[in-house]
Amino acid sequence: MDVPFMCNKPYAENFLIEIEKNRSKVMCCGAGWGRMFMEENIGERINNVRAKEIVATNAETVISACPFCAVMLNDGIMETEKKVTVKVPKSCNQKMKGEKQMTLEENIVKMLEDNKISYEVFNHEPVFTNPAMAEALNVSEAETVKSLVLLTKEKQMVVLVLPGNKRVNWKEAAAGIGTKKVSFAKPDKVLESVGCEVGCVPPFGHKDPLPVYMDKALLKQDQLFLNPGVHDKSFKLKARDLQKLCNAAYI
Repeated sequence: MDVPFMCNKPYAENFLIEIEKNRSKVMCCGAGWGRMFMEENIGERINNVRAKEIVATNAETVISACPFCAVMLNDGIMETEKKVTVKVPKSCNQKMKGEKQMTLEENIVKMLEDNKISYEVFNHEPVFTNPAMAEALNVSEAETVKSLVLLTKEKQMVVLVLPGNKRVNWKEAAAGIGTKKVSFAKPDKVLESVGCEVGCVPPFGHKDPLPVYMDKALLKQDQLFLNPGVHDKSFKLKARDLQKLCNAAYI
């Protein structure tokens, strides 16, 4: 495929350039083949190498035609501590006309099955809070997952994943994310970027690639319950499997 990867130079409006490795010689991050969920034991992670090449261009924005690449590049760029925005054109996120678009729940199921992760599905009455979810499932609130979509001072949307019994510590959240201030994202923006309404946001599988930050307390649980983008259903999976799927930074 002859697909250019282009960076937008801050000093020349609408001037686009390609990173050194591009087109037929482009460097693939391998996310679609599972590298998104794997740890590198030899050498440097591919996405970190690619992120350094992007940062070296002094770009403010990088455009990727691949949502998987966008997630990998976001993670790599965070390691560099540079401010670079990764975007996927809307046309690349849309299905071809006439083709059925996958729902958020279907996407989550596909991710679980593609990665051979065991899970259980529980149907229940619609719930809109973690206490109600815990009661419907007859589990502790600490075993339920609370996924909150936040907006940083720099206007970047991120997902904060907490145990269901924990409230947001705004100062700690901002410090852990690496910004001065965070607030709740507007519900319409959540629907647009995640693919579901507030109150049933999953910790992974979002429509647009969003950076995920996870509370380490979740890893103390053996099993966790999360909403798959709907209010009347919960998925149960191992905490260590959730960790792999979220590819999260810890706070």
